[in-house]
Amino acid sequence: MKRTSKLSKTLFAVALCAVMTTSCFAVTVVDENGDRVYSTTAEGIANDTFVDLIESWSDADGNTIYPNYYAGAYFDGSELIVLVTELTDEVKAELASIIDLEGITIKEATYSYNELLAANDEIVSKMNPNSDDPFIAAIYGVGIDQEQNVVHVDLNTENPEVAAIVEDAELLAAAVKEKLTEFEGVYIDATYGGIMALVEDASEAVDTETPDTDANAGIMLIDDDLDDVSNPTTGVALALVPAAVAAAMAIVLKKRR
Repeated sequence: MKRTSKLSKTLFAVALCAVMTTSCFAVTVVDENGDRVYSTTAEGIANDTFVDLIESWSDADGNTIYPNYYAGAYFDGSELIVLVTELTDEVKAELASIIDLEGITIKEATYSYNELLAANDEIVSKMNPNSDDPFIAAIYGVGIDQEQNVVHVDLNTENPEVAAIVEDAELLAAAVKEKLTEFEGVYIDATYGGIMALVEDASEAVDTETPDTDANAGIMLIDDDLDDVSNPTTGVALALVPAAVAAAMAIVLKKRR
């Protein structure tokens, strides 16, 4: 019994670490001397531009202080999309003073990245797989989707009580507001069985040596055919958990056997 409890906590920790990433992934490339190497490809230039933007907001201690107009960023192929809460000449001018805007698309979004971060942290602080509240216990992932400009909450609907809440848009919105956050930009990804079912099926089959070539580990994918998510808490989608998550958790299972 003690072993099962320990495994459960370990799996939860791995799931949390794997899911809590965002939809804009960038890397800084350095040479053998530690000097930064800039790319000449379209994808690389977009990556470098994003790194420059984020680094411009970093303080001496390496902490990133995002301006309140910044709402996130994501890549559409080789194109960098920067989201802002106000698409004004002043905001464009400030961005232009930091990065070259040629080839970059600036779009308006509802929530600032600071708001998304705060809501994400608030929900994470309430996650507890051993909670007496079935809704709280059913949460197995939280993360920011910068492209959709929302905070995703991944919910296991295996519990009938949780499933009943999810199936009623009003009940779901009320549950999110009461139990998680007052922040309105929350989108629920509901899946029966949650991540544990995926691990059980994939633990023997996943090739843990295969690199994550598209660098999207932990991103929760949304079906393109879904309805508009302008009112996120009323939507329910199937959470497609990337293989990297299953691989990470499969390693834990194998070590515990």
